[in-house]
Amino acid sequence: STQYLEFSLPNLKCKDELNEEEVSFFGDVVPQAFFDRNEIVWRGRVKPTALEHADRVPEAAKRLAETIALDFWGAKMIEYDKDGKIDLSNAKESKSPVVQDIFNNIIAIKSKPSWVEVPKRSKISNEDELSSEPDYFHPRDRNGKILRNRYTTRRVEEAVSEYVEACDNARKEVMAVLTKLSWAIVDEGHLPSIAQASYLNLILNTAAHHAANSNARGWNMATVFDDIGNDSAGIFRGLWPYWMDKSNSISNSFELDGMFLLTAPNMSGKSTLMRSTAAAALLTNCGLCAPVENGSAL
Repeated sequence: STQYLEFSLPNLKCKDELNEEEVSFFGDVVPQAFFDRNEIVWRGRVKPTALEHADRVPEAAKRLAETIALDFWGAKMIEYDKDGKIDLSNAKESKSPVVQDIFNNIIAIKSKPSWVEVPKRSKISNEDELSSEPDYFHPRDRNGKILRNRYTTRRVEEAVSEYVEACDNARKEVMAVLTKLSWAIVDEGHLPSIAQASYLNLILNTAAHHAANSNARGWNMATVFDDIGNDSAGIFRGLWPYWMDKSNSISNSFELDGMFLLTAPNMSGKSTLMRSTAAAALLTNCGLCAPVENGSAL
């Protein structure tokens, strides 16, 4: 409905707001590709205020990063620097032990950390129970099979699951908001106006890029007349090839006021001159800038 359309449009993010919502980042503790994979697909589409589950992602990402710092890096405590990165200067690992499994969308390590103490049998509890925290084990892939070349902990596994679920819920919310808004735009007949605005934006964007590049390359607008007199078809001042920089080419000035016979040795620039003239005439008649100097006319 129109009421829903008016409510939903403010929830869409404009280009200037895209930089305000960034993908989770905590330094080297977690591969940034993992956060990118789970957040880029939905971040920046609508305002966070329009989403319920998006607020849970930063908290889940923070918990995941802190858990990985403790269990995989061997950090003694969790501290942050001024840039929001987790300080790993007190960690037992000097190089990142963390690996990302893109296919299964999990975080794990290749082997048990060397600094983990061998668990001892508890003298108080049952003989079969081992007192070790955290406990490292092989995770399972998306099909339930054990990955025997990877290790994780219960805390990390739960944190990864919580984070991935929060991202998936946020993605579904974004999809639902955009889908409902799309139907409202179609039902209320706004689609033709949006299509026309898109085409106009494309035309204006092309014209702006042409003007900017023309100024940078020294192109100018030639004057177009219905009749410039003396049976002249055109006056070209400082014409140079459109595919070359002005400083690297030789310009030509001439007036097309009659029949011409262009002769010169091979590879002397005859075709280049004709192509440049035709291109300049075409660009000028289209109302665009051309590789000519001021004073040119057609």
